[in-house]
Amino acid sequence: MDTMTSVPGVIFSPNDQELLQFYLTNKNFNPHLLPPNHIQQLHSINDFHPDELTVLYPPINENEWYFYYPNNNNNNKRSNRKAKGGTWHGNATKKKIFDEQNNEIGVKRTLDFKELNKTLTYWKMTEYQLTQSNHPQQCNWMLCKIYKMKTKELKNKIENEYKEQNAKRQKLMEPNNEQGYQKEDVTEEVVRTENEVVAEEQEPTLDEPICQNRIAAATQDIDEPKPKPKKQPPKNSRYDVVLKGFYDRPSIRSKTT
Repeated sequence: MDTMTSVPGVIFSPNDQELLQFYLTNKNFNPHLLPPNHIQQLHSINDFHPDELTVLYPPINENEWYFYYPNNNNNNKRSNRKAKGGTWHGNATKKKIFDEQNNEIGVKRTLDFKELNKTLTYWKMTEYQLTQSNHPQQCNWMLCKIYKMKTKELKNKIENEYKEQNAKRQKLMEPNNEQGYQKEDVTEEVVRTENEVVAEEQEPTLDEPICQNRIAAATQDIDEPKPKPKKQPPKNSRYDVVLKGFYDRPSIRSKTT
């Protein structure tokens, strides 16, 4: 592994403009102008856990590590991205960086590293990217600085996260205020009216009388079947004609007399 070359008495502490204009621009278009092995090059920043990177590579400055890695546009658009052993979480909004003439030269974004169990660590990353519209050639490389948060900063960040989570929970538990009144302004009349509306919209249970009546009405025909009507001979049938002729004929007694 190549080691970083350093000059005694010189501290590596470039600002945002210097990182973009000199280091990242030359890495993309004039790599021969860069000092050799000064900033390490990685295949992907997401292939490593921050603890692993800090063991494999020495810091350029105290508690600061700088790396080049390929510009993966699909991955860099995501505010949260998976890495080895955790996830880099960041704000989707990128901060624009300008030069002395107030021209945009690039953007940066800060991300925090969380373990697989969502525990926030003290590792942070500031990611730098050139503005592609300023260059006719494709910007294939990005630059990042990985460093540790101070204990007080980490504590404040964790406390703020808990406060945000609790605020979201309380907001979900509050009643719906879409009708335009505040929680403290709700009167007894409004509550009574809302309860009446809710009661009207609710379906009655099986134990209520209205449901018992509906069930009884629906099952009445099933429990008490109607008796079948007796068959009646059709009118003017052959059977009626025969009977009529039998009763209309003169009796034998009347004939003998």
